[in-house]
Amino acid sequence: DGDPTLDLTLPPRAVGSFRPLTDGEVDLCRDAAAWWMSSNRFAAVWALAEASARGAELGAVRASDVDLDSQRVRLSGGARVAPRWAPLTDWARDALERRLNVMDRNEFVAYRGTSPRSAGRISAASAVTAVLTRAGLGGEADLRPTSVAAWAGRTEFDRTGSIADAARLLGLRSLDATARMIGWDWTA
Repeated sequence: DGDPTLDLTLPPRAVGSFRPLTDGEVDLCRDAAAWWMSSNRFAAVWALAEASARGAELGAVRASDVDLDSQRVRLSGGARVAPRWAPLTDWARDALERRLNVMDRNEFVAYRGTSPRSAGRISAASAVTAVLTRAGLGGEADLRPTSVAAWAGRTEFDRTGSIADAARLLGLRSLDATARMIGWDWTA
C-alpha cells in the first residue's frame, strides 16, 4: 500500500565526524559565496576557509594579514593550531581583493566587532555554514565549517604526496591528526 523506504533515514558518510569537501562541492560553495551581492563578506570568509583558517583564526584575520602580491594570508593559530602563512587559491585572492578594497588595513576581514576570538569565531563559522547551506550542502551531516580546511589539506596532500606538507598547511603538529582530518588512512 505504500513505499516501505519512505521513512528510511540514511546515516551520514562519516558518523560522528566530518569529511573534506570535494572539488565539485568547493565550486558550488564559491558560486554561493559570490552570489551575495549585498556583501562581499561571505566570499572573503570562504576565501579564508579555503586557505585553511578555522575556528578563532577566521575571525582574527585583519586586512593587514593578507598579502595579495604573494597570494597568502597570515593565520594566527590557536591552542591546537600553529601560526602560519597559508597560500590563497586564485579564487580566494580575487575574493579577498574585492573585500580589502573597501576596508581599512586594521579591520577584521570576516568580523566587524572587537572580540575576534569568541564572537568573531562564531560569526565567521556561521558565515561558512550559510555558504554551505546556500550551496545546497547544509543537509549533509558530515559537512562542517572545518570541512573546508580539510579540503585544503587534502588538496595539498594530493598535490605533494606528503602528509607533512598537509600538516604544515593546516598548522597541525600531529601527522595522525592531519591524516584523520583529511580523511587519509595511512594504514591501508
